[in-house]
Amino acid sequence: MVRIDLEVPVPAVYRGVVIGKGGETLKRLQDEFRVSITVPKDDSRPVRVKGPVSKCQACADEIQKMIQKHGRAPKKAKAKKPTQNSHTAYPPECPLCKSTMNSMREALLHLQSSKHQTAVLDACSEVSCWLSEGKTLDVQEVQGLLKVPVYRDLHEAHGFKPEDLLASAVVELQRLSRVQEIHEDSLRLSADPAWLKVEGRMVVEWNDTPLTGAVALECAPDLVDMMERCRLQAPPVARVPTVLPAPLPRGNHKQKSKDVLRGAHKYPGEPGSGRLGIAIMRKFGVPECDIVCGTSFIKALAGDSGRVKDTYYLQKFKNTICVLHIPKRYHNQDDAGHAVERLLCGEAAFCQFAATTLRVDGTSFFVTSEVDAVDESGELLEIKSSKHGKPISKEGVLQTLVNGSKAFLCCSLDEGQTKLLDAWVAPAKQVQQDYRQSLIYYGQRARLMLAKVLQHFSENQSTASVWKLTFDDCKLPVFDSSETVHVLPLGLDS
Repeated sequence: MVRIDLEVPVPAVYRGVVIGKGGETLKRLQDEFRVSITVPKDDSRPVRVKGPVSKCQACADEIQKMIQKHGRAPKKAKAKKPTQNSHTAYPPECPLCKSTMNSMREALLHLQSSKHQTAVLDACSEVSCWLSEGKTLDVQEVQGLLKVPVYRDLHEAHGFKPEDLLASAVVELQRLSRVQEIHEDSLRLSADPAWLKVEGRMVVEWNDTPLTGAVALECAPDLVDMMERCRLQAPPVARVPTVLPAPLPRGNHKQKSKDVLRGAHKYPGEPGSGRLGIAIMRKFGVPECDIVCGTSFIKALAGDSGRVKDTYYLQKFKNTICVLHIPKRYHNQDDAGHAVERLLCGEAAFCQFAATTLRVDGTSFFVTSEVDAVDESGELLEIKSSKHGKPISKEGVLQTLVNGSKAFLCCSLDEGQTKLLDAWVAPAKQVQQDYRQSLIYYGQRARLMLAKVLQHFSENQSTASVWKLTFDDCKLPVFDSSETVHVLPLGLDS
């Protein structure tokens, strides 16, 4: 009888499935197929099945079936529920083209859209002399149309209030004028592609194991506890499965308590951006800097639409401004993106952060950025996934500029986001070159907003003051005094 030593592709995250509780599944497979199975502790080494050819192949097929059964279920499409407030200048859903609207600005943008113009022409041919099918309008054109009786009457009959929309359009034009002024102010700054100058970097592991329960980020943790949770440690190696498509793993119920803390942004699941930077600086002897923060603060200064919705609390310690980032939304740890990371890297015990010393316009920063993985040579990787085949965004490219990832590991998913279909590497330098103009403008805007932040602190010297920083609808910084949030870690007294 011919015997073989068969190599079976089993991603690290699924090896526990093969072993089972107390090794029960592994023993069952060996007894059922009369083979010997080796599951190495080293994730870089493959699972091996030894025995007769037919038995080994049958066992390998059974292992693959087990893996498939433990994959993610298809993502359920959630119907977007329109939320209409007490001001009913627009219907929650346009009766003409079925688009939803959740704010006055969304209503105006909807009226500008080519989709809406086409629907209006289909509903009322009398407006054809004022409209062109497929054309996108500006706010002033919408203003003009809302004054045309036949257009106004049509929309009034479908739940719109033209007078309120006209009043809102006036406010929106003023906002757009201010946005244009800020844009022009940004463009007056030098178009420097090297506006962010990196001077040093280390990678630190953060032990997010809860010991005494969760603490809201608004409450300061103890500095000694934070320092004890930090150690120098590289992220896990990302390994693309040898067989694709590969099923994405379900969330690990053993990690649920940690995932909830991370998702809800509670300590120690979330260390707190600038606070983490202070702990790292103290533990590893990093010199004093002007600002210690997370990547999100850099993104917000640059005008990232997602990050300007968040809240930031700032406080000075000696000559350093510490920035505490409070995200607006719950961050689901069981989404497809995190499932991809678990498939490629296994179940990470803790999370890793790049801690980068850099300068922007002469201002020194110490920036912490969560990092995903490294490649086989130890270089940082940014893992990005998408079901549309375009996982890289300009915001992601800015992130690599800060955290030092040398490449993107791009992952293509199926429509239901249950399988990894393909993966490829895109060198960060090449992608940064492709997005060069976006990065330059990010730099111009970040430098303009940084100047406003520094001006605020030059006019408000007290180190006892905590400032709540938000961004208005023009993405300009707005400062308010805060007496309820403690930014600096407890015990930071020297």
